[in-house]
Amino acid sequence: MVRRRGASPTRFPHARVMEGFMHTQQHASTDAVRERTFPCTPDQVRAARRWAAAVYSEAGADRDMSETCCLLVSEVVTNSVLHAGGDSFRVRIHRADLRVEVWDSSCQMPQRRVIGADSENGRGLELLDLLAPGFAVVCEEGGKSVCFQPKVSF
Repeated sequence: MVRRRGASPTRFPHARVMEGFMHTQQHASTDAVRERTFPCTPDQVRAARRWAAAVYSEAGADRDMSETCCLLVSEVVTNSVLHAGGDSFRVRIHRADLRVEVWDSSCQMPQRRVIGADSENGRGLELLDLLAPGFAVVCEEGGKSVCFQPKVSF
């Protein structure tokens, strides 16, 4: 389910809004929340992944959780760079429970694609379904956020 500000909810088949999860207004990093804005260029995917890894380490996440979070950050940020356009994207990490929000300036919803077994692309939503069930996509004026909280165990 996607919730648009000032509108009734609309269906998105592979996501739901987690109450209290999203706060898309930009704010400064605090002890509880780390946030960074990156230029919307391919080389910044790696920078965002490295920054996220440092935040997870600082928060005391174990190696498996850190690797899962970094994989998902990388997937969602890559989609922002490839499909959203715009000048920048923003990553916000809630340190207490490693909830992540990735904002970009497009309201274009993520789309599942039919892909071949050898395809190197097109598996981002499948990874979110597997590693962060209940992820959310929230559109509002000015862009969207993909929000997720990785599973602790598999």
